Order: sequence, then C-alpha cells, then structure tokens
Amino acid sequence: MKYFAGVLISFYALFFCHETLHAQVCSDAVVMVQATVTPAPPRITLRWQTDTSATSLVIVRRLVGATSWGANKTLPKRDTVYVDTTVVLGTEYEYRITRAVKHPNAINAIGYIRSGISVTVGDNAGGCILLVDTTYAAFFKNELVRLEQDLLAEGNIVIRVNVGASDSIPLIKTRLANIYNADPEHIKTLFVFGHVPIPYSGFINPDGHPDHLGGWPTDNYYGEFDGDWTDDYVDTSKSRRPANHNVAGDGKFDQSQLPDDVNLQIGRVDLSNMPNFTLTEKELLKQYLDKDHAYRIGTLVAPERALIDDNFGYFGGEAFASSGWRNFAPLVGTDSIHELDWFTTLPTTPYLWAYGCGGGYDNSCGGVGTTNDFAVNNSRAIFTLLFGSYFGDWNLQNNFLRAPLCTSYGLTCAWSGRPYWDVFPMGMGHSTGEVAMLTTNNSGTYVANYANYWVHVELMGDPTLRLRPFVAPNSVSVAIPEEKNNVTINWQNTEGVDSYNVYRASVNDHYFVLLNLAPIVGSSYVDWHPITDSAIYLVRGVRSETTKSGNYLNLAHGKFVTVVNGLKDAVGQSGVATSNSLSVIYPLTGNIATVMLGLNDAGHIKLEIIDLQGRVVEVLANGQYGEGTHQLDWNFAPYANGLYFVRLSGKAEPRTATILVRKF
Repeated sequence: MKYFAGVLISFYALFFCHETLHAQVCSDAVVMVQATVTPAPPRITLRWQTDTSATSLVIVRRLVGATSWGANKTLPKRDTVYVDTTVVLGTEYEYRITRAVKHPNAINAIGYIRSGISVTVGDNAGGCILLVDTTYAAFFKNELVRLEQDLLAEGNIVIRVNVGASDSIPLIKTRLANIYNADPEHIKTLFVFGHVPIPYSGFINPDGHPDHLGGWPTDNYYGEFDGDWTDDYVDTSKSRRPANHNVAGDGKFDQSQLPDDVNLQIGRVDLSNMPNFTLTEKELLKQYLDKDHAYRIGTLVAPERALIDDNFGYFGGEAFASSGWRNFAPLVGTDSIHELDWFTTLPTTPYLWAYGCGGGYDNSCGGVGTTNDFAVNNSRAIFTLLFGSYFGDWNLQNNFLRAPLCTSYGLTCAWSGRPYWDVFPMGMGHSTGEVAMLTTNNSGTYVANYANYWVHVELMGDPTLRLRPFVAPNSVSVAIPEEKNNVTINWQNTEGVDSYNVYRASVNDHYFVLLNLAPIVGSSYVDWHPITDSAIYLVRGVRSETTKSGNYLNLAHGKFVTVVNGLKDAVGQSGVATSNSLSVIYPLTGNIATVMLGLNDAGHIKLEIIDLQGRVVEVLANGQYGEGTHQLDWNFAPYANGLYFVRLSGKAEPRTATILVRKF
C-alpha cells in the first residue's frame, strides 16, 4: 500500500499567470507522429516533424497488449520518416519515438501512435454495467432503453444496476464486484449515469494548491476489485472545501494512489448542480442521452480536426498542452491541429477534438472561459480535454470540467495535464473507456508529467464511444425452416460497407460470439448449429477505415433480431417438428414491424402484442386463418421504445417472438 502527502508544488502560476521564462513551446515536447500504411507488401510508414536542434532520435515498437517495449532502434537525428517492413496484416502495433533536443535546455520530445493494417477492433465489447441514479431512471425510461439498445447494437450486453442517492458506497461496490467476479472475462465497462453516490479518496492536491489538499472524487473505487481501500489513517481538514476533508472513519478512503489497476473502463455522466445552464438537471441529462444516440447513428458529426487553446505555454517543462499536440497528431493529422481561441471559434465552428488549459478555479479556466461561457455561447467540440487549477475536482457547483457535457455537442471531457491523458489509440478505433483505463492504469508506460496512477484520474462522459461511427445494415430478419435445424439471418445491404459480421448471444451466457469464419460479402448467413436457448443475432457492417494512425476494420452500429427459444419451441411434446412458425422482420420501413405467421392447419388463432409487464397492448389478429403464410404489420409508433412479445395462441400450437421497438 502506498501513502504519501499531495505534492505541494508552487502552483500559483496556474491561477495567476502564463509561463514566460522559456522560449520553448509545448509542441517542442512532442514528436507529432502520424502513419500511412501499405497492405502489399505490408508496411507502416511513420512521419513526424523535423527539429534541427535534435541531438538523438530513438524509436521502439511493441505489440498492443505487451507489458514491455521492444529494443530501441536509433535513427539519424534529423530523420522524419521510418518505414516498418516487419509488420503482419491484422496485428496492431504501438510505437514510441523519443527525440532529445537542446533549445537552450535539454528536453525529451516524445510521441506515441498505434498502427496496423486490417486490424479488427471492438469485436469483443463484452458486458457493460449501466449504473443509474434512480432519481431520474423513471423519467428516462425510453431514453435508457434506447441507450441499452444502442449498446447492444455495438456488441455490449448491458447489466442495469439502479442505485439511490442514499445508498451505501461500499454496498454499491459490492454489487458491482459480484457482477464482475461472476464473469471477469466479459465484464469490461462501467457507465455511471446521474448523481450516483460519489466515492472520495486520498491525501492529494494534483493542482498543487495547499488549500485543495485532501480527498478527491474517484469512481475508480467502483471499478478496482483487487486492492485494499481503507479509511483508517488519513487526517486532513484544512482544505478550502469541506468535501475534500478526509479523516479516519468518515467514509472517505485513504488511498492517494490506486491500490491496484482498475478492472473496468469507467466513465460518468453527472450533470447535477449546474445552475449556470438554463436547462434543468433532468433536461441536461436528456439532452446528453439524445446527442449520445445521435452521435452513434451518425447524425451528430464534426470535422476531423482539433483545436488547442494553450494559456500556460511550456511552464518549466510541464508543457500541459503537449497532451493535446501528442494525441491529436495521430487522431486528425498535424495539418488539422489549429491553435485558436476556444470561445471565439467553437460556438460557430464544430471540431471533433479540443484541448484548453489555463489558470483555473472551480468554474473557470484562464484564457479559455467560464462555465457560464459554455452555457451562453455553447461549444461545438465533441471530445474535450481541459486543464487548470481546482476544476479537476469535479463534484461542485457549475464545475468547469463537466460544462462541455452540458452543451449540444460535448460527449466527453478529462482533466489532462497532471497526468497527461493518452487518447491516441482512438485513432485505431478504440473506445473512450479503453483510453480512460489506459490513462488511469499508467504507472510508467507512457510519459505522464506526474500524478499518474493517482485516484483522481477520471473520464467525464460515456465510456463506450468510438470515432467514426456508422450504421449498417438497414434491417435484419430471421427465417426458420420446417425442420428447425438452422436459422437463416437476412439483412439489407448498406452502401459503402465492405462486408458483414454475424454474432450470436444466448440469454444464458449473454455475450456475443462471432459466428462467421470469414467476412460475409452477401446479405444472409445460415446458423447451422442454433442453440436451444433464446438467442439474439446481431449483424454489424464492416468497412476498412484508413486514418492518420493506420488501417482497421471499423464495425458498424448494427441491427439485431431475437429468436425466442428457437429450437426448443419448434419441437412439440412428442419431439416431432411442426411447421407452425412465427418470426419478425424488424423494421423494414418507418415504425412498422412485420410479423410473419406460418400455420400448418386452418383454424382460429389470436395474435397479441404484450409488453414486459405482461399487459396486452394490441391484438393483431383474432379470427379464422387458413393454412399457409400470413403477413401482419404492427405500427408501433404510439408505443415506447423497449421489448415487446408477439404471442400466438388458439388452435395453432403456441409460439412467441420478440419485437425490439427502437424509434429514431
């Protein structure tokens, strides 16, 4: 267990002034690297900016997931290109380039990039715990169902946990730990939505202010299951804010550093206590859910460019904005990084990424703006990084770090400077939660300035988002033959999609597995070995995505269909297969779900739509139907999003199918 006092570095300049002692700028501390790739023969070409004062240049490579870097390779100090001809298709690599420079001071400039060719990313999303504040759970019933369906369409199985404002923080963690420990291979993400009880921990002040020393908020407590969190020995009550006071037995934890690596990719959307905005907390949360959905389906977009608003400069070598330069180069390319003023630019001009830093306070960042600026002027940046004093401690009124999430565009924000954040893997299709976990668990792998592995490192926003989302296919349906020995999944092709993947999840094991051995170029797939449990079939489009980082196979926001007890329900009591069938084509157009009914014999049947509470919401058929196939359409426009069941009864052998109502 590690215990130490927060570093009391003189940080008055973060509050009052701009560093002017050196001629260096933050980009001097960065090797801004980007890549081009060639599939035949396979090669990755890295390029970066030159520096005539370089005294040495070293590159090192490792496989993504490796615990250590490979051997250093020394390059001529003025080189700006490196060609790696030893790469394998489908393998993802990580590179670090270090350049020693003497300006007047000797410094190391560092750059990182992930790259590869035809790399599959996001194929095993796994399980996402959606931890929801019950205060608004009922208000957002439809929106949360839509979120769960969005997560499902991207390969996540969602486990909802609702908690109240007065629930015990240790008991909440126990619930989460039980879920994780039951299947640690698949449970990967924790999405905290609303003002869920907030853990505090530590004896820290990463912004360096003596009046800010104590416990800081840490959702990492909820996602770290191997170490010990104690409340025995920290004793501090001199900070400006009582929330940071931390004494033994008060429910706030002692740990300043993580006891162990976090096990989950964590992000929180908490828009409480933001009265600068005209929207209420409820309205802000709804706005967030709506724009989160819009981003996933490609209707909320921004050009692939990045803005940097640096009001600190080199700052004695800490170069806080270097985390913007270092990350943005492999994400959007060096030519698309613009040094501009935040609120002169972003209220009218959208950007995919933005970084801002300056002397801060609870609700402001010098040279960037205030929380009220976000409220009055808006900010059209989707992913944001900010840094300055005080506001990294985010659980306070009109907090500046959470302000971007209250705008019409902002989906994530992180306090990047102490330590630097590492978001560059998103250039190869990795999620916001993956880079949050990478940054949180960084104990020396990446340059961090300092305060890395401290408990305060957290993502504000949805941890499941990726760059370059798209939707494909347009619809999915299933067909089951009389013999019931296979399931055929059909879909409509989408323009611009190279191929498709088909996944299946059982209601018992819950997690999606890829069924096709090779990409499917057509519009159907036959599952010759269907499972007897109810199953969800998910079809996701695949397209080759070439970025400033490399090339990967980008998986679409897919469409899915449910087969309820497909094989088991298809067999009668005698074990002889019948030809009665019931399936759903969802949806072909608009708000219409088509129910396909196949009858072996003529007779009186009833076809009902039932909600999750078992209530009959509509009767589709109630009368005499002949032998053969019948098509019935259900207009679900008047109904809320969610799962509904189609129940067949009467003379025909009972059947059940599922309709997932998902209106855009």
